[in-house]
Amino acid sequence: MTQEGTYNKIIRLKHIDALRGIASFMVFMLHVSVNPVFSWFNSVKLSNLFQFGKYGVDIFFVISGFVIPYAMFTRGFSLRKDFRSFFLRRLTRIELPYVVSIAFVLLLTYLSASSSLYQGQKNIQIDFSNIPAHLTYTNYFFGKPYFNDVYWTLAIEIQYYIFVCFIFRYILQKEEWVFVLLLLFINIPAIFLKEYLILPRYLPIFSVGFLLLRNITGHQPNNPAFVYVILFALLLFNVYINGMASSVFTLLAFCWIRLNHINYPSWLLWLGKISFSLYLIHIPVSSRIQNLASRFIPHSTVYALLIIISTIAITLFIAWVYFLLIEQPFQKLSKKIA
Repeated sequence: MTQEGTYNKIIRLKHIDALRGIASFMVFMLHVSVNPVFSWFNSVKLSNLFQFGKYGVDIFFVISGFVIPYAMFTRGFSLRKDFRSFFLRRLTRIELPYVVSIAFVLLLTYLSASSSLYQGQKNIQIDFSNIPAHLTYTNYFFGKPYFNDVYWTLAIEIQYYIFVCFIFRYILQKEEWVFVLLLLFINIPAIFLKEYLILPRYLPIFSVGFLLLRNITGHQPNNPAFVYVILFALLLFNVYINGMASSVFTLLAFCWIRLNHINYPSWLLWLGKISFSLYLIHIPVSSRIQNLASRFIPHSTVYALLIIISTIAITLFIAWVYFLLIEQPFQKLSKKIA
């Protein structure tokens, strides 16, 4: 492997975790900012700023485009031998904390509707027939609403986990023309499916992760011009599919992962560590905190800021507890699957 391909595991974990933390916090602040508490500010500029938080999802997709096949590469993945264990590990790592979060969301929904302190709809009907669609990530295909607005992205990730198993061997082919053909084959369908919230629409973003993988592991021949041309083509194509802002944040994620020799503060690494837990629970928790606080606290800019800071702190604390009690045990269990 070339010097370009030698990749220190500790650095990789640190800079990927840091980026995960940023992406998760971006999405978190997006959903905090849509709460009516933000209208207490004299200016809407702050709320508009956080609208870019939705592109945290694009950053997550770039990370998955790189990290998942990189893990497959380090394990010497073979479709015939390793598909079952690979998918079981991913399901244990993702599905089980996700299932617990569904129960958590439904419990909070019930308690909120039953409480006299809650300002909102009281006669909430929980559609339990919707649970099978959640467990199989098929809500979109059956027209079933999600219990939590972020769950749609997990469905995309599951589709990707299956898909990447079948194309993995072609991602790391030394021949550049093979990689180009692969990119054409997997991305052209997005032209016809860009209106649908399914995997093909986001493959241009995942593909940037594939390009990173080739470059970092030494499978990409020493041809910088090829890397930049392919990167530009993917970003330009993604502008057509998902918009300019999506490509800007995709490029930023590419640069972050590629230029990784940075000392990150411990708080950012901690945020990355709990990023999945924060992603799962931030909407039901933060919305209830803000709902409750807005009932008892006077409407003003100062109090709005106080509510938002308190919401962030309490939600991060609950996400940390969720990580320790739920996500981390399943993380450890997934590592035991051979």
